[in-house]
Amino acid sequence: MLETIANSGHDFPVHYVHGAENGRVHAMGSHVRDIAKDWKSFRTAIFYGNPHVRDERGIYFDHDGYITVD
Repeated sequence: MLETIANSGHDFPVHYVHGAENGRVHAMGSHVRDIAKDWKSFRTAIFYGNPHVRDERGIYFDHDGYITVD
């Protein structure tokens, strides 16, 4: 779905929310980062419940903890 939107040619805001335990099990993490770097209106909210020591906030994920309603 994300690739279809990215390749559509439209430049509307897109918000991508994803949760994973840490970078070791983050599905398609590098692929999403590759898409995000060239897309000005693309925003991520990536949560790691238990970040690994090598996971850098701001590079691999955005928030410690799990996705909640708040």
